[in-house]
Amino acid sequence: MQVSYLGDQLLKGDADGDGDLEQDDYNAIVNARNTKASGANDLRDLDGNGRITVADARILGLQLRNNTDHSGPIVTNALLRDTAHDLGTTSDNITADPSVTGTVSDASGVTRVLATFDDIHFTNVTNWINADGSFTFQRYQLEQINGAPLGEGNHTFHLLAKDKWGNTTDFDINYTLNRVIYAAVDMMDEDLVLINTETDQILQFPLASLGTGANAYPGGNPQHAWITPDEKTIYLTSDNSATTPSAITVISIGDHIDWSGGPSDISISKVLILDPPGNPSNYPTVSQVDPSQRIASWTQPPLTQIHGPTFLPESPYTYMTVWTDNRFPVIDTRTNEFVSISPLTFGSNSNQTHTVTFNDAGTLGLGTGYYYDHNEIDLYSPNRETGQLTHISSVKLEQGNNYAAFTHHMIWRDNRYILTGSLQFGPTSLTPEGKNIIGPSIWLIDTLNPSAPTASLIIPHVNDPNQPGIYRSASDMAIVGNKLYVGEEDSLGDTFGRDGFVSVFDITDINNPVFLKRFKPGEDLPSDFAVAHGIAATPDGTSVYVTSYASNYIIKIDPKTDQVVKIYGAADGLMMPHGELIAGNYR
Repeated sequence: MQVSYLGDQLLKGDADGDGDLEQDDYNAIVNARNTKASGANDLRDLDGNGRITVADARILGLQLRNNTDHSGPIVTNALLRDTAHDLGTTSDNITADPSVTGTVSDASGVTRVLATFDDIHFTNVTNWINADGSFTFQRYQLEQINGAPLGEGNHTFHLLAKDKWGNTTDFDINYTLNRVIYAAVDMMDEDLVLINTETDQILQFPLASLGTGANAYPGGNPQHAWITPDEKTIYLTSDNSATTPSAITVISIGDHIDWSGGPSDISISKVLILDPPGNPSNYPTVSQVDPSQRIASWTQPPLTQIHGPTFLPESPYTYMTVWTDNRFPVIDTRTNEFVSISPLTFGSNSNQTHTVTFNDAGTLGLGTGYYYDHNEIDLYSPNRETGQLTHISSVKLEQGNNYAAFTHHMIWRDNRYILTGSLQFGPTSLTPEGKNIIGPSIWLIDTLNPSAPTASLIIPHVNDPNQPGIYRSASDMAIVGNKLYVGEEDSLGDTFGRDGFVSVFDITDINNPVFLKRFKPGEDLPSDFAVAHGIAATPDGTSVYVTSYASNYIIKIDPKTDQVVKIYGAADGLMMPHGELIAGNYR
């Protein structure tokens, strides 16, 4: 098959550059006759003499008259992998993986291939076609075509191929995107935890059982597990110790997961070592100066810890942060290797960053400051082709001489606004003289002008769980429709793990949230529930999950009724569940 690429193999006579030869091209050449060619690649100069003449028009006219090809290209197109993780089949077009594969061919040469999801905005994907006419469009490429991550539900992928003579062929593939896997780690047992978000089945895999030899689990305390949006791969971080490296373990998911507890096609395919054993951490020295804010022991790990995994939309890259210093490791999900520019560093701007969270457009990322008195949020511009980040600016969470600090996570409301919550209650030795700490609260950051973003306090701190506001440290957030769910933890208070809450707000007016409810221990939550550390919603918005490593719970909430509908706990084998991500989410 011959493929003519725009800017590569140029089609002589294609005066209007649309990838075919037609009467419009002939007319354009006639109208430009007796003029000098624009250069050696001027498509109107068919005889190559440096001028546009009637002779060029005659050459094209002869080709047009002699053409006998009036059939469009032959196109095949199908899902690359029809998954069955949701207890479906591998032939029902209900899948977690939107990747498509196929071929285009034509005796006269395929000159253009266009793709779209809405039949309005077409992307020229000609350069994505292999020389033999075969193609495979991966998840991140389909997001580029769609202009955003693909959501749950029905999709129609539309492909249009054109040959040299303007003959076209259309091809549609219809499928339903349905992701169901919740992934986390059991830190104490060194297990991988998977939950089917539709059936509520839970599986636990000892990490040591998933690989051998070069693909053996490297040991160490597991911190985070994050699953690709196509449910192909789980990445898992493990902490540095005197005998174990800080590492990222790559776990491959095959076509079969037996949710009833039988054998599943899950195994370690690669281990990436970041630091050798015994690599020290790097923190500012801090001490307690006020009863309102103690210095929790967990905030002073002596060796490397990797945190904050996230995916960059419309790209093949996934990022982590080394919370214990200032590095951002970057992995190419196509090769499961660190990219050449990894790790990224931004001096003091990236110190103690817990995560960089990107908007759906993949145009901005914001980094948290996960440490005492760290009150700045950093903005980055990502390069989706290389994975590089560029630091743009910083914004402080402050009001006059008062500021909020110690931010764990962020969540985008849309491509402009992002929300973050603070954990710190009171001053420390790092608090500047004359400054006061605004207690745990929710802040809205406006990135309309990325070089000068603004931050405003939209949900204040309260001192009573019955008051409307943030009571304990605002650790994590999820948004479902116009509802904001905030996981409140007590890991920085006077007594570690004393309690934990989930507060709910109506954010129809993003600048003026309205308090709706607070889930409390002994009421909606188990009586011994503590530290609502992680919170995430399923991509379809049907469920919200809250994870407590301190009390060994994973709680499932129905956002329609705001009722707890499922409780996983120690009886299910959980021992410090942590670091969760639901397939289809990017953070």
